[in-house]
Amino acid sequence: MTRHFAALRTATFLFLLAVQTVWAQSTPMDYTAWEQVASRAETAIESRDASTEALEALRSDVSSYRDRLLGLQNAGDPRLSTLQSQLEALGPAPEDGSEPEEISQRRQELQRQITQLQAPLLRAEEAYSRADGLINAIDEIIRSRETERLLQRDSGPLDPRLWGPAVTSLFVPFNEIASEVKDNWSNEVRRKALLDQLPVILLLFGMSVLLVFRAPKLIDRLGSWLRAKTRRGTGVWSTLLSLLRLLLPTGGLLLFVLAFNMSGLLGTRGTQIIFVLPLMLFVVLVARWLAAETFSSDDDINTIALSQQRRTEARYYVNSLSWLLALNTFFAYLIEIGELANETQVVLGFVIHLLCGLILFRLGQILRHTGPQTEPGAMGGADEVAQLSFPSRLARLTGQGAMLVGVVGPLLSAIGYFNIAEALIFPTILTLGLFALLLMLQRLIRDLYHLFTGSHMDESSVCRRRRAAFVLP
Repeated sequence: MTRHFAALRTATFLFLLAVQTVWAQSTPMDYTAWEQVASRAETAIESRDASTEALEALRSDVSSYRDRLLGLQNAGDPRLSTLQSQLEALGPAPEDGSEPEEISQRRQELQRQITQLQAPLLRAEEAYSRADGLINAIDEIIRSRETERLLQRDSGPLDPRLWGPAVTSLFVPFNEIASEVKDNWSNEVRRKALLDQLPVILLLFGMSVLLVFRAPKLIDRLGSWLRAKTRRGTGVWSTLLSLLRLLLPTGGLLLFVLAFNMSGLLGTRGTQIIFVLPLMLFVVLVARWLAAETFSSDDDINTIALSQQRRTEARYYVNSLSWLLALNTFFAYLIEIGELANETQVVLGFVIHLLCGLILFRLGQILRHTGPQTEPGAMGGADEVAQLSFPSRLARLTGQGAMLVGVVGPLLSAIGYFNIAEALIFPTILTLGLFALLLMLQRLIRDLYHLFTGSHMDESSVCRRRRAAFVLP
């Protein structure tokens, strides 16, 4: 079966390569449009006034042309090799010019045809080199700007003079929303429109309440019923229902936002802010879902070998981390739309960085105890390390990295390197989430194997099949 999947991947890759070649041959290159894009890129590179977003968009355009030019070079013309073989068959031209006129004319004709066929390839090669140089220049500008941004040192968040204005400015967006709601309610036209749409708004509110608060309980009951009625496939059904438990409340909050927006009470600022709420809830629910699946109290669902006490503690820390991540997303959005000053970002960001660092450090300590449980104070030594499975060893290594980031990140934020701390802490959190997701997929593979075959697959078989799936025959 593994060989079949590998052969299918190989055939798909060859098919896509052939399609690209045929597409490059059949679609003529618009060099006029390419010249315009290249000129814009050269102007932006020379002036260095374009924003990073504009440069990234320009890079995407140049990259698409570069891919097409590369396809033209790889496609070539099958007649070219034939003509070159014919020319080589004639041999080199005599130096004394004693070659028969018929052969000399044939040589000139072949050389003319070869030059004619090589002209598009040479033009594509020249344009490709130009595009590649432009992309490298744009990348250099973006990298230098990113490096400058990371090394930028802001005002220290420990300065007490910044805390008062930071806290005060935090309430400004909400005061603006309250003012917008009050003004819109005072508007007779908007109030009449609200009353006309009131039945639809109430319906959407009711559906959102059911999806957010009632649907998870109904899904839990359905899961209990399936576990009681089925013997095989329980793990698969539980995973699918847990996904449904994640998606339904998010959909409910989207309905809530839609209903509130239909009321017409929100203004421009309120509409901008309220639409980030579903994203915040989705971040929290995803983290809670990963924590419940990774550190489950059920040994059949749990994916990391930890004691019950450490699993409970880990779930608490991950849930707390999810709220901090959601708050950071909310603050980043307020800064993007210009609602918070840079000093406010530094102060509030430091608080979030400090709390995230403490949680990451403690979570790393828990992950370092992954594996066979020993008595307190017992030293497992080399024998214990040798008995660890690959996921357990990886969890311990991840825990060490989380502890390091939990210490370094808040320290950098405290001395003013806010951007570096941001680039350390939150990618680490996302890496931990990805690690948990991979462990869940590994367990899902085992559950699917048990569902379709009726036999259990041990961990070594899962790892062996996963490695074999990426090896071509």
